Amino acid sequence: MQALYTIQEVAIFMFQICGFLMGLLAIWILVLAGAELYRYRKCQMDKNKRRKKWG
Repeated sequence: MQALYTIQEVAIFMFQICGFLMGLLAIWILVLAGAELYRYRKCQMDKNKRRKKWG
């Protein structure tokens, strides 16, 4: 009986899956960092508006 895949093919497939997951993780981290920065900026703008309003 012949093996379904060689060890080399399985290793390449595993590397592809790991690379894909690492890419997803990097994108997710960038999205979270962007959302945090946006929230921080929005909060700072609100503080500045309040300061201008009250003198």
